[in-house]
Amino acid sequence: MLKILRPFVGLILTLGFSVTLSAANTNTADSQEQLHTQLMEAIETNNVAEVDKLLIRMDDVNFFQDRHSPLSLAAAQGNSEVVQRLLKHGANPDLETPSSATALMHAAFKGHLPVVEQLLDAGANVRLEHNNGYEAFDFALEGPYFDIMRRLIAEIGLRADGQLH
Repeated sequence: MLKILRPFVGLILTLGFSVTLSAANTNTADSQEQLHTQLMEAIETNNVAEVDKLLIRMDDVNFFQDRHSPLSLAAAQGNSEVVQRLLKHGANPDLETPSSATALMHAAFKGHLPVVEQLLDAGANVRLEHNNGYEAFDFALEGPYFDIMRRLIAEIGLRADGQLH
């Protein structure tokens, strides 16, 4: 009888182990999703200390939640402290939201010059286009935020008179 049960015991152990692995993967995904939600809430409330705690536990900060990435949300709010931390933690300055907006576009549209400068220093591409055809400069023009427009023109490599260097 033991010879007959032995294959079944192995099968049961194998199935139990794979179920445990699947549950662990689901729990990991759930915990990352919870971290994403908590990080976005900390950014929205400008809780820099909480952002720091959460970033230590994050696998990746290049995700979207409610049409924003953490970096685009922080940039739209003009929160340069959080932008700095996200960039150090690997946030992609050119990550495009589902509508193809970048953090630079959000900062330019809201008039946040320090954040615009941080993003440019991090290598943000000033020439990326939103799905409406606008670049970051066009969003600054909507303000109008002349200081940001001048900074973006300098980044593009144009003089104020429109001549190339």
